[in-house]
Amino acid sequence: MPAHYYLGFDCATKTLAYGLIRLDFDGLAAAIEAPPSAGKNAAIAKAVSSSIALLAGDVVDLFPGRADKTIDVVSRVKALARYVNETVRPAVARETARVPGRFTVVVEFQMGPNAPARAIAAALIALFHDADVKVVPPSLKNKIWFCEEGKYCYFAEKYATNYTANKAHTKFNLEVLEKRFGTKIPKTSLCRGHLADAIIQCFGYIKYGGGAAEL
Repeated sequence: MPAHYYLGFDCATKTLAYGLIRLDFDGLAAAIEAPPSAGKNAAIAKAVSSSIALLAGDVVDLFPGRADKTIDVVSRVKALARYVNETVRPAVARETARVPGRFTVVVEFQMGPNAPARAIAAALIALFHDADVKVVPPSLKNKIWFCEEGKYCYFAEKYATNYTANKAHTKFNLEVLEKRFGTKIPKTSLCRGHLADAIIQCFGYIKYGGGAAEL
């Protein structure tokens, strides 16, 4: 399987998050299938560590110091487009130039009451019209865990609201990934749970597909 890049978005205006990851299992398969040798175990370990790469991501407030309810839809979408063109696309271009591969954009479906986020989601689909775009249901990321302690049920028991449980769950699992595989993503000044949502939903799509969500 060739390298495959996934660009995930947590749709918002005040806490817009994106995360870029790469999955590449060719090197791992080659290391496993190679003839026995003194360095085979080390080669497999190195291939495992590079099979998942956390390449880029951030959380941004598109309108610092301004309340979300005061932002009209035209200004909202224009600010998003500027950020994508000036920040996200250059990051994607920089990383994908190093290792060629396929590219998928993963956007979370936004529920009816959240009209501003729905505008962001629709705009992202338009901005990446030339890419393979997938829309995924919000609950998909709750199905992803990378160790026993990362299962969503433990966070649902611990936190009073679904929102706080969801954020804590994805943040925990992102930290597990970063400790195991390393990361090129800098620590964000805003809530890292939004960045975690953007990344973990990509793994949800990889494992389960997009489901029936539609804008």
